[in-house]
Amino acid sequence: MVCDDFALELGRIRIREKGSDGGHNGLYSIITELGTTEFPRLRLGTGPLPPSVDSADFVLAKIEESYINTLRELADTAADAAIDVVTRGLGFAATKYNKRPSAPGENANGADRPKEV
Repeated sequence: MVCDDFALELGRIRIREKGSDGGHNGLYSIITELGTTEFPRLRLGTGPLPPSVDSADFVLAKIEESYINTLRELADTAADAAIDVVTRGLGFAATKYNKRPSAPGENANGADRPKEV
């Protein structure tokens, strides 16, 4: 199962073997229909939800031009992650992709860079 998730920061991927809906209406619907939480999911970060913006309005809003390239990169990485889940296993893919995207002052693994003293 692949879905967007505004609870995750933009560009982040989270792969899980199973779990709750975490407040995600789409996951809730699937869990209700299947009658189980026992299915893998690949969640794609599109958040955060801006303060004082209704979640339905956020999900249905036109995507800002400044986010298009990031979302394209996210889609490409998610496709690679899905292939890894199928070919190399869920555990391998989770270890490889369940990292925060780097931010200024961080290395590629999302860890803080050493600070000068």
